[in-house]
Amino acid sequence: MERIGLSCAAAALLALAACDGSTGETDLPPALTDGTIKANDHDREAVVKTYKAFGFATNGVGVVYLSPNPNATCAAVTEYLKEGGDYDPVDVLNSGHCSVVFRFNYTDSFDGVTYTEADIGNFVNVNCAMGDGTWELVGSGRDRGYRFVAGDESPWWQGNAGEFTVTTTIGASDNTPDIDLDLGPSFGGQFIYEDTLVDPATGSASGSVTVETCQTLTQTPPWN
Repeated sequence: MERIGLSCAAAALLALAACDGSTGETDLPPALTDGTIKANDHDREAVVKTYKAFGFATNGVGVVYLSPNPNATCAAVTEYLKEGGDYDPVDVLNSGHCSVVFRFNYTDSFDGVTYTEADIGNFVNVNCAMGDGTWELVGSGRDRGYRFVAGDESPWWQGNAGEFTVTTTIGASDNTPDIDLDLGPSFGGQFIYEDTLVDPATGSASGSVTVETCQTLTQTPPWN
């Protein structure tokens, strides 16, 4: 098993606490969102704190990605979403935190539109590193990839918001949606590396998010 550390050159610029894919809470800028998601059947939870947000909308489709890592860039987020486990995510994700993907459809304009879980084709995906761990390169051949590891466990939870309200407004450009979101209280998902059972979660998250333009999100799976 090969342990992969955080890029310390980038981390030093933001006075991050360690090179393990986690950041010191006292060194982080103000969060754009706040909340907590807790697995119902496990003593595990993660915070929903966003420090960078990227998005784009065109031709009736929009995607916004909320990163819990202040080192995140449009290019890094795009490559992570495209490559999945083949991409080292230490500058996109954060130990003990959740990332969020909001995908929506619109007609004519998304300015001032409110979306909920009742709207077909719109969704909020949530991925949570529920523990104090690191991203490690594991496996071999086609199974080789980066996985969140905390001790002897791999508490990487993937799911979706069972209830959500997200309002979009025009942000930095006509193609950039700023969002106000309210997620929860129920979330469906599972610890994908540990079992095949459904592991629902409970919690909430909210915030007003200023989004950076990231046109390359149109090349990622959430767009399609």
